[in-house]
Amino acid sequence: MGKNEDKQKERWTRIKSKGKKRYVLSILLIYLIFSLLLATLQVFVLNRVLLTYIPYAILSYLMFIICFSLLGVWLGNRTWNANTKKFEK
Repeated sequence: MGKNEDKQKERWTRIKSKGKKRYVLSILLIYLIFSLLLATLQVFVLNRVLLTYIPYAILSYLMFIICFSLLGVWLGNRTWNANTKKFEK
C-alpha cells in the first residue's frame, strides 16, 4: 500500500468507528443545506415569485428538500458500502 492509501484507510477507520447512521446523516445534512440554498436561489433570484405566488415558493422548497434528502440518503449508503468493500480487502 502506498502512503496515500494508508492515509485514506486511517481516515475511513476513524469515520467507520463513528457509525453508519452518523455518516449517512452527515451527508444528508449537507444535501439538505445545499437544497435550501438552491431553492432560495430559484425562488428569490431566478423566478422572483415569492411576492406574487407564495404556494409556488412553498412547493419549490418542499420539492427541493424531498429530492435532495432522498439523494443524500442514497449517496450516503452507496459511499459507505463502497468504502467498506474497498478497505475491507
